[in-house]
Amino acid sequence: MIDTGARSSYVKSHLLEPLGLHPVGISAVNTASEKNVICPRYAVRLGLPRGPLIDISVAEGPEDGLFGDTTQMLIGRDVLQHGILIYMGSQGQFTLAF
Repeated sequence: MIDTGARSSYVKSHLLEPLGLHPVGISAVNTASEKNVICPRYAVRLGLPRGPLIDISVAEGPEDGLFGDTTQMLIGRDVLQHGILIYMGSQGQFTLAF
């Protein structure tokens, strides 16, 4: 999911667990139903197809209120600042280029 209103990116915990990462900090996350949900942050290197490797700190997103059933990651402005996002709302399409 792409969220231009989110400062940071968030990942579901089941994707982080197998990596054996240790938290490097915490974030207070606001969801639709709760405020200041404390979530651990992890330093990661994100690789995108035909794009650069991006070193960011992602938060483990709270399972309730941030992700839908099929969403695995929320991409925020920390990643989007490295590329160009074009949203074509009338067509229900977007292009993200790096």
